[in-house]
Amino acid sequence: MEDSVKDVLALIARQVQAFLNGKNGALHELCDILVAGKFSKETVEEALEAIIELAIEEVELEEKENLLETGETSYEAERFPLSPEAHVYLSELRSTGAINILTERALMEKVVIGSSGEVGVEDLKKAMAEVVADPYSVLLLSSGEGDSPTIH
Repeated sequence: MEDSVKDVLALIARQVQAFLNGKNGALHELCDILVAGKFSKETVEEALEAIIELAIEEVELEEKENLLETGETSYEAERFPLSPEAHVYLSELRSTGAINILTERALMEKVVIGSSGEVGVEDLKKAMAEVVADPYSVLLLSSGEGDSPTIH
């Protein structure tokens, strides 16, 4: 991570902390500083993406902790009948950031709907292509009743 991105992250952290300590205008100041041009648009975007990634990781960590508290020891996707190769592929998708938790859930729904046995890497790739082709599918996770709606 570049120093300029770290500078933006530090600025954001300071301003958020100031807001939490009672400085009501701190977030407005942050916005003013970020749009003033001291940092490039790309640098600000990279810093915000890093924050979002940390938030996603925090949500995933909370979900894993909840699974442990409820006595379940496997991650949600690992409860599906994936081949060992498919598990490795899914793990690679997670670690590279190619999928987030919502995309993974949509992917697992596609896999479950389209398979009657163990799911291989090719099946997983096919399901991934369908999810990527319909980005709104992550917002329309089925309730388990009937088919998932489709947006055209």
